[in-house]
Amino acid sequence: MAVWATSDLHGCLDAWKAIKTIVKPDDKIFVLGDCSDRGPQPWETLKTIYSDPQAILLKGNHEDMLVKAMRDYINYDGQCDRDYYRLASNGGAETFQQWSYLSPEMQTAWMRRLNKLPYVQEYINQDGFRIIMTHAGFTPMYTADNEIAIPCEEDALWDRYHFTDPWPHGTEKVIIIHGHTPTIYLAEELRLPKEEVEPGAMWYAHNHKICIDCGCVFTGYTCLLNLDTFDEEVIAL
Repeated sequence: MAVWATSDLHGCLDAWKAIKTIVKPDDKIFVLGDCSDRGPQPWETLKTIYSDPQAILLKGNHEDMLVKAMRDYINYDGQCDRDYYRLASNGGAETFQQWSYLSPEMQTAWMRRLNKLPYVQEYINQDGFRIIMTHAGFTPMYTADNEIAIPCEEDALWDRYHFTDPWPHGTEKVIIIHGHTPTIYLAEELRLPKEEVEPGAMWYAHNHKICIDCGCVFTGYTCLLNLDTFDEEVIAL
């Protein structure tokens, strides 16, 4: 059995279908959020991945915006407020519309399902590396109890301030994997030339952080990272 990670498919159902041709039936796939919005089949992509028994879906900031808009719609008799407009301004209008066609019972069921998505997952790989996955990424720090402090949900879904943090001592066997920021934009934050960014995962922070958001919906590329070997499959749509 292989264990993989991918992220930010953003309504590109064809990307998920391509991933499924690569993985074997007993493999596991961590999907680090942002399945919905922007792409050609946003709601169908989210539903398909959520329902796939091979997938462990984490909450991304787009799922977070969607849940908040859903909650307002349910609680205020179909009225939309700033949470909906925030979602719509980030490419989520079609996702929301497709959900709104469901029966009231199914609307509530999906709101609750997505709200309960985890925002952090961990995996110890074959070489003993502790891999911690959130949508946005973070810089690990030890607490007084010698445990790694996991960020709050808001930071785990939205943070873009950690990219240039110094890597802390005592975390040599820790690797953070995330999406949220496409690698071509992450290169700007790291002051790397965009032309040197190739499709696929970007390693940085002394090879302790890995961004696997390839900007699928506008670049046509996504990647699938093996969490034991760190081999990757780059998929062109």
